[in-house]
Amino acid sequence: MVSDLRRQNRGLILGDLLANGPTTRVEIARATALSSATVTRVVAALMEDGLASEVRTLSSAGRGRRAVLLDVSAEDPVAIGVDLGVVNTRIAIVALTGRLIGEVGLATPAGATPRELATWIGQSVRDAAGEAWASVRSIGVGLPGVVHPVTTRVSLSPGLRQIEGAEFVDSVRTALDRTVLFDNEANFALLGEMYSGAALGNANAVMFTIGAGLGAGVAIEGRIFRGSTGIVGEYGSLAIAGDGAPLEDLLTTSGILRMARSRGVSVDGVASLFLLSSDPAILAVRSQFEDALVTAITASVVSVDPAVVVLGGSIAPALAGMTERLGQRVSEVVGVRPTIRLAEQGDLAGALGAAAQALHHVLTNMDVPDRYLARIPRPPGG
Repeated sequence: MVSDLRRQNRGLILGDLLANGPTTRVEIARATALSSATVTRVVAALMEDGLASEVRTLSSAGRGRRAVLLDVSAEDPVAIGVDLGVVNTRIAIVALTGRLIGEVGLATPAGATPRELATWIGQSVRDAAGEAWASVRSIGVGLPGVVHPVTTRVSLSPGLRQIEGAEFVDSVRTALDRTVLFDNEANFALLGEMYSGAALGNANAVMFTIGAGLGAGVAIEGRIFRGSTGIVGEYGSLAIAGDGAPLEDLLTTSGILRMARSRGVSVDGVASLFLLSSDPAILAVRSQFEDALVTAITASVVSVDPAVVVLGGSIAPALAGMTERLGQRVSEVVGVRPTIRLAEQGDLAGALGAAAQALHHVLTNMDVPDRYLARIPRPPGG
């Protein structure tokens, strides 16, 4: 019983330091409702374990003892995030504070078998961590498909069919020999934008990643909402009016280029279709894409009522001049105008979100209360 109470107090104080530091012993006691003696004892233990340190002495106007600022000092990597993409893979390494220690970008070996791909991920993560691999406790892996929240079986991954089923995720766990958390890459991308990007400070948010595939992450009251099967956010399966083509066919790079070819438009890449043009064929392709995107955003608004809708993925930068018009068109349909922003973390968002989820697992095992997790990692300057 005493041991449990000590662990609880340690987690409480560590959580306050992580979420609010630098702070003082007096402020910690006030925030946690623990006695000064308990705070002093626990802080001393955290300092002895290398998890906290005194960073600065505050000046005092009176004769009393001057307060000392404390902060978390652990800088070894404890969590890693992996964003496995169809074309590229990103790896982000973070410390207990949530500070980004390093990042790596690699080309995904798309032709590999499930076990070969899992082995490649295991070796790539170990190489990224280097000599500090021993301190890593948890890894988050974002996948381009639906991940069942209980079984972690993967489905609906047309770009990487070899990750579907259970063989791949089981092989990744074996290759990494650590706690591994799997989720859809769009969920992790939204989590990354919520901590230090376009969705910062918004408890209800939706993010669409538009590129080789169409993904969507949904957050309600600060947490990623997955449902019982992991299918939440699969807006790409919705059919749009007309020929009944699913949104996924109209809101991906291959789908957009296919639309362009069907209208006799020859372009080097998708981005060129969004440049200033008076070509009727290009305008028609752009209009069809915009109609599909308005449908997707409208569906998210009526189902989630997000404070912000974030547009990410490789196509997002080309949509900078479209966000105001998209919001206006959605408001004409449902009477509510969502705030629409472009992603700020770019290609790193998914890996950052995966690392944040892995970090939360580490902190939960250190008895840090849930109420602190939404503020860890602290955003830059926070």
